Amino acid sequence: MGKSVQLRVEVTNTANVRADIIVDTPFGSQSFTNVKPGKTHKVQINTKSGSIPAGSVGVTTTVRGDDGLSSTTETAYAGFTCG
Repeated sequence: MGKSVQLRVEVTNTANVRADIIVDTPFGSQSFTNVKPGKTHKVQINTKSGSIPAGSVGVTTTVRGDDGLSSTTETAYAGFTCG
């Protein structure tokens, strides 16, 4: 008892310029600003539950610069139960 599922997400800025990145899950979100090209951030979110259904994580990236291009990617994850 007392165990909860930890949702782990890894994001990398693959652009050639700095970017702002937002990781959004049903259990919370985390943002990173001014991320250097090639830099990776690891996110671990405590779901506060021993079991989670299948779902998805949204990652929104906004490239810094004249264009300020923004894109959102959804990545699915499987349901999981501790124990």
